[in-house]
Formats: sequence, structure tokens, C-alpha cells
Amino acid sequence: MKIFHILHTEAASGWGGQEIRIFQECQLLLERGHRVSVICQLNSPLHKKCLAIDSPKFTYYPLRMKSLINIFSYRSLSKLIKNIKPDIIHTHSSIDSWLAGIIG
Repeated sequence: MKIFHILHTEAASGWGGQEIRIFQECQLLLERGHRVSVICQLNSPLHKKCLAIDSPKFTYYPLRMKSLINIFSYRSLSKLIKNIKPDIIHTHSSIDSWLAGIIG
């Protein structure tokens, strides 16, 4: 089986079905041996849950992604994606999908 590096992005700052799914999916992907990274809102519930994942194959990056017109969000996300070099970028909400789509 090929091992992938999967990057999840999430701009939402709440804790609902979408964020729960991301968290559970990360755990399942790690169990299958994949590398997983998450870019999410600083101090969001997802960010706090990511702190609890203890795996050398897991990294998380807190990043403020408040709007599409925030040039800081665009530049920061662009730098992270270039440094992380994921095989797959899995976006989950409107803002991070647009930002990653423009970058990718």
C-alpha cells in the first residue's frame, strides 16, 4: 500500500459534524500508516483536539483563515502548503477551499 501525506484544511471555528469527521478521519488515516497534517483555526475546538493526537506522523498548523480577501491568510497558507508538500489536500469549508484552490 502506498503511504500518502494528506493535508486537511478547515477554516471553521466551531465543533460540529464536519470538524468531528476531520478529527476521526485523521485518526483512521494515521492507523493505516499515512502521514496527516491539519491546518485549522487557532484556538478552535479542532485545534485543541489536534493537540491530543500523539503520533510522529501527525502535524497541525494553527492559522487564522477569516476571509478570502485576507492577504495574510493567503500567503501563510501558500507557504505552509509549499513546505508541507502533501500528496492530497482535503479542504472542508468555503474559505479554505477557495484559498487552497487558488494556491494549488
